[in-house]
Amino acid sequence: MNNKQLNKQIALYCRTAQYCDTGIGQQQQILRSYAKEHGYTDVKVYTDNGVSGLTLDRPAFSKLQADIQAGLISTVIVKSISQVGRNSLEATQWVWNITEKGVDFISITEPDILSTALDMNIALAIALKGGGAE
Repeated sequence: MNNKQLNKQIALYCRTAQYCDTGIGQQQQILRSYAKEHGYTDVKVYTDNGVSGLTLDRPAFSKLQADIQAGLISTVIVKSISQVGRNSLEATQWVWNITEKGVDFISITEPDILSTALDMNIALAIALKGGGAE
């Protein structure tokens, strides 16, 4: 963690398309365990339970975006990039936008996805070529 990230929170984002306490609970546990194992202590959980990933217009996701814009978040951790959104292009663009603002992005099940600017450009090109909802 670098100096610019001090005093900023780590965002743990969870989402399920169908309301399911078990699924959300499992995601939260996975994210909390990952954060603890990697020394992240000041975490805030954002949860959209029973909300489709086909749109980025979701209550907790919107709050996360507002907190990023306000400079309160240093890192966003998700179980998988599909938690961001089911549309590959939108999800990739969103990740690109937050990393451009200096916010780190971690996908636990895809640890190397979008880890460098080159990877992000390749993923964006793939999404643009294939595009669409998954």
